[in-house]
Amino acid sequence: MFTVGITAYAEEKSIAAALNSVLKQLSPNEAEVIVVAGGEDKTLDIVYRYAEQNPIVQVVEEGKREGKAKAINKILERAHGEVVVLTDGDVVVEDGAIKRLLAPFSDERVGGACGRVVPINDRSSQFGFWAHFLCEEAHRQRVEASEKGFLKHLTGYLCAVRRGVVEHVPEDALAEDAFLGELVYRRGFANAYVPDARVFVKFPENYRDFLRQKIRTRAGMLQVPRSAQDSLSLLRVETLEGLLRGVRFCESLRELTYFLKLCVYWRLSWLIAFYELRVRRKSPLEIWQPIPSSKLTA
Repeated sequence: MFTVGITAYAEEKSIAAALNSVLKQLSPNEAEVIVVAGGEDKTLDIVYRYAEQNPIVQVVEEGKREGKAKAINKILERAHGEVVVLTDGDVVVEDGAIKRLLAPFSDERVGGACGRVVPINDRSSQFGFWAHFLCEEAHRQRVEASEKGFLKHLTGYLCAVRRGVVEHVPEDALAEDAFLGELVYRRGFANAYVPDARVFVKFPENYRDFLRQKIRTRAGMLQVPRSAQDSLSLLRVETLEGLLRGVRFCESLRELTYFLKLCVYWRLSWLIAFYELRVRRKSPLEIWQPIPSSKLTA
């Protein structure tokens, strides 16, 4: 038996699609689904409706926004499965991806695994290009780190951990996926990358949302141990190697212009994240901001 945990706060537009993509992959005798849900919109109502129709679905109410790390801890505390799969209420998990993600756990040395993030944004737009490049670069780095046995940064969009290997993550964590992978590694287990376990994600489509998302991610990386940062320093576009890879990724002069803009905003996100976390000493909940343009619709 395994557990699927879904975190969903104020995700009324996407939670149905997320649940549908997961539930069609499961049978009642093999899995349980724990959904930590809340918000002032209709998210809870939708989740409860699914729970009424699907006895494997359990609902954990989140009265106020407490952060994804706390929601993950609630899932880990309640899970009965040997492996806990974690995903979000604003993504779509590809059919068959959960089984593929679970496959590496047949090896007792594996304590964590993650799938491949695929953007649904149109590459022809600037923000779509940014999403495709960053996801492709993350994929390349995860393949490389996995082959070297040094993968420590999982993706929170779709990952899994062996129950008991990770019992909780720091509740103020902004990059809970990096902490998950680091904790697995520290316990003496390996993390596996499963690129054919795909999860479809919508990424920001304006400057404000892009910066908001990257600032909270960068601030989260500043919280984690240095070794986890080194295992996947997303994405080193500021280095010569990263610049060359970015230029090769471009298929037109327009895309080259998009890439050069990305370099500027990427560096800017690091500077703002450092300022907000280390200088202004904002709390994680203050730094974490919703990203409206990245929300899927059912």
